[in-house]
Amino acid sequence: MEEAIRNALKHQYVCLAQNLRDSIEACPDDSWSAERGSPPFHQIAYHTIFFLDWYSGDSPELFKAWERQAFAAEGDQTLDNVPSKVFTKGELLDYLDASERKCLGIIENLSEEDFARLCAFEWKVGQSVLDMLLQGLRHLEHHIGQLNYILRLETGSTPGWIDFV
Repeated sequence: MEEAIRNALKHQYVCLAQNLRDSIEACPDDSWSAERGSPPFHQIAYHTIFFLDWYSGDSPELFKAWERQAFAAEGDQTLDNVPSKVFTKGELLDYLDASERKCLGIIENLSEEDFARLCAFEWKVGQSVLDMLLQGLRHLEHHIGQLNYILRLETGSTPGWIDFV
């Protein structure tokens, strides 16, 4: 069962990372930083990747910030706080690639006991590591939906659904 869970999680994270990659690549340059009554496209993309990276770690203490990190800590990276820098598509795609590799490496090395143990993030009281990983999938889906909604409004289309990579 452990192998089936591991493979399903990896598959879903790979598909969602590709969905996010496609959304970032599809964003027209003039929409990247546009203010539209909600955070700009680049900020939503950065927030989404940041939390993929953040929650792929075992604990906040073990988090190793991306070398271009715009915020010092998780609490600073809400969509209400504007990053100190507007990252380019290329920079965010590089960050996504690194975060995806990190996440897949973590999942690959989890045992059945690891999936069941409580996660080390103190605000995730009572959540197992597996539950935290599933919540991470939901977070990715939520923000990819936001980005695709912006794309639909601004371009009339969205990237295709990724079912298998």
